[in-house]
Amino acid sequence: MLKAMLKKEFMLILRDKHALAALFIMPSIFILIMSMALKDTFDNERAFINYAIIDQDQTGLSADIAASLTKNKTLKKYEQTIATQEQLLEGLNSGLHFALTIPAGFSAGLSRDQEQRKRLLHLDVASDVKQNMLSLFQGELTASLIQLRIRDMVQELEVMLPGIAAETETKLDGLKNIVEVHFNGFKPDQHPTSTQQSVPSWIVFGMFFIIIPMSTIFINERKQNTLMRMNAMNISI
Repeated sequence: MLKAMLKKEFMLILRDKHALAALFIMPSIFILIMSMALKDTFDNERAFINYAIIDQDQTGLSADIAASLTKNKTLKKYEQTIATQEQLLEGLNSGLHFALTIPAGFSAGLSRDQEQRKRLLHLDVASDVKQNMLSLFQGELTASLIQLRIRDMVQELEVMLPGIAAETETKLDGLKNIVEVHFNGFKPDQHPTSTQQSVPSWIVFGMFFIIIPMSTIFINERKQNTLMRMNAMNISI
């Protein structure tokens, strides 16, 4: 039955040039669309997290936090100004992922003891933000705060240990490229392309344009028994 079905389908396709063209054009268009949709999947230069900073502290430390987040390539600063609660809600409903509020007295609060210190920063999050994106932003924010705290402590030690600030700054900058990412099956300096990531689209295409039509032929044959009757009548197929 399978042999006869394939023979019939090939005969129909060869007689219909439009169907033959569609057989090659449709998957090509499908793969092109999937490739364009996945083109930035492995682009580490693309900023995909929109954030805003509401600086109520207006100190050197709060400005350093804003500058540190600006250097991060995965973060994109929100262009609109947020000064009121209405503007904040409007931003969170129109593409803004995070709004970080640095309250007044933040710099002074960091010098308190651990027992007296409270949660000084306030983070407003859009309702559609996933947990992995939230964890990523919190990690970047925490890393920036730790680096700034280390810098402040080193500057305090500069009086007793001249030159330690510059040395520490150089070492911290060297840690940024300490991790080498290696994708399985690729060279150390290569990463998968969008075309390679669109391989599942071939499976989807095959499911809808090949498997389902073949299953329909099997179902119709089971209902009508056309092949069995033709074999019974000794008709060459």
